[in-house]
Amino acid sequence: ELCVESKSLADLTESFKSGRLHHQVETMCRHYREPVLLIELDPNRPFMLIHPAELNGDIAPGALTSKLCLLLLHFPQLRLVWAHGSASTVAHFDGLKARRDQPDADAAVAAGQEIELP
Repeated sequence: ELCVESKSLADLTESFKSGRLHHQVETMCRHYREPVLLIELDPNRPFMLIHPAELNGDIAPGALTSKLCLLLLHFPQLRLVWAHGSASTVAHFDGLKARRDQPDADAAVAAGQEIELP
């Protein structure tokens, strides 16, 4: 059972700020064997989460890289997939979907309704 939550970089940042991502990942991990967070980066920009000049090796509570690390520590079954634009996202979905049954829409909706936002 595979579940993919797709986020643009802007949505990822906002989802961390609001706490929504934590709840989404928690629900995915509870209901699916293979939870995946797909992060779609802008195809018109270099393929990087943040500019290398911004990396200083320190752990900062507000830093996106620190938040991702903490998310992965709390949910070790979560996998990250990086996409460089919508065409790359489609290719990743095709690869992830290969040799899998069509998802049960009713079960997915029921699992998604469990999410309670702070």
